[in-house]
Amino acid sequence: MRTWPYIALVALVAMCSCQRIPLTDELYDYNISVEIDVKADVEAGMPVPVGVDARFYRPADGKLHYNAFLPKGGGYVALAPDTYHVMVYNYDTEYTILRFEDQYDQVEAYTNEVARYISSTFSKTVDRLSKARAELSREPGNNSSEPSDYDSRGYEDDRVIQSPDHLYVGESENVVIPNFIGGDGLVHIHVDLTTILETYRLIIGPVEGMQYIGNAEAFVTGQGESKRLLDRTITGQPVTLHVPLPTNNTGYFNTTFTTFGRYPGAQDKVYLIVVISDLEGTEWEWEWDVTDLFDHDDHIIRIDQQIVIPAITGGSGLAPNVQDWSDIITNIEI
Repeated sequence: MRTWPYIALVALVAMCSCQRIPLTDELYDYNISVEIDVKADVEAGMPVPVGVDARFYRPADGKLHYNAFLPKGGGYVALAPDTYHVMVYNYDTEYTILRFEDQYDQVEAYTNEVARYISSTFSKTVDRLSKARAELSREPGNNSSEPSDYDSRGYEDDRVIQSPDHLYVGESENVVIPNFIGGDGLVHIHVDLTTILETYRLIIGPVEGMQYIGNAEAFVTGQGESKRLLDRTITGQPVTLHVPLPTNNTGYFNTTFTTFGRYPGAQDKVYLIVVISDLEGTEWEWEWDVTDLFDHDDHIIRIDQQIVIPAITGGSGLAPNVQDWSDIITNIEI
C-alpha cells in the first residue's frame, strides 16, 4: 500500500499550519488607573467637567501614542510597557477648541471669532471713538504733544473672539509602565486638573433706565488669542474679547468673563469698550483704560460711572405703543 505519501502530506500540513496564540500577552497588557482631581480654585461655582481625554505621548519625540475618553473621575486604559508623558483635559467645552493635539508640547486652546454682526458693531464703534478722539485733539487749549494718542489705540484691527469656557488641564511626565507588576496588577496614575483660564468680574454703574436697553455688550482689548497647555504660555496675536452684558433689576451691569490672559507686553494697554443700544436702536458707547484694574489680584474691574438711558415714550418695534386703533368690521362675500 502506498499510504506513506498521504502520511507525509498530512505531516507537512501540520508543520505549516497556523499556531493558536492568545490575542493579548499577559506581559504586555496592563490596565492603568487614571485618577482625575479637578481643582476649581478660581471662584466658587465653576463648571465641573463631564468627561476627560487622557492622552499618552512618547517622550522621545513628543508624538501621541494613545488616547482614551474617560469619565470625569478617571477610568482604565490598556497600555504596552513603556515610558509616557500623560496629558489630561476635559473635552466638553462649548467655545474652547484644541489644536496640535498630536504633539505633547504644542497643544493649544483657542476660540473662534464672533459672528460678523458683532465684529461689525465693534468696528463701527472703534471708528466713531477714533473720530471723537481726533476732534478732541483739535479743540482749543489742548496742548497734547502726542496727537496720535487720540487717533489710534492699537486695537482697531484686532480680531474679536468669543470668550473661552473653562478648560481643565493636568500633566504627569515620564510615567513608567513596567513589564511586570505585582499587587492589584494596576499602575496607578494621579493627575490634578486646573483651569488654564483667568476669570474676571465686571461691574459698571449705576445704570438708570436699564428697562429701555435693547442690547448691551462690552469689548475687552489686549487679550491673548490662544494658550499653550503645557507651559500655559499665551500664543498668537493680541485680540479683543466680546463680553455680553445682561440687563437686570439691580441698577448695575454685573457679569463675569473668562480669558486666556492679557497679551504679554509692557506697552500693551487694556481698554474696555461698552456699546448700548436702546429699544429704538439709538446707540451709546464708552471707552475706559482698565490696564491697572486688569492687573489687580482680585480680578475685579469696577467702573463707577453713572449711565443714563433716556426713557422711550413713543414706542418702538420692540416696545410698541400703539394708540387710537379701532376695530374694522366688514362682510366678506364668498
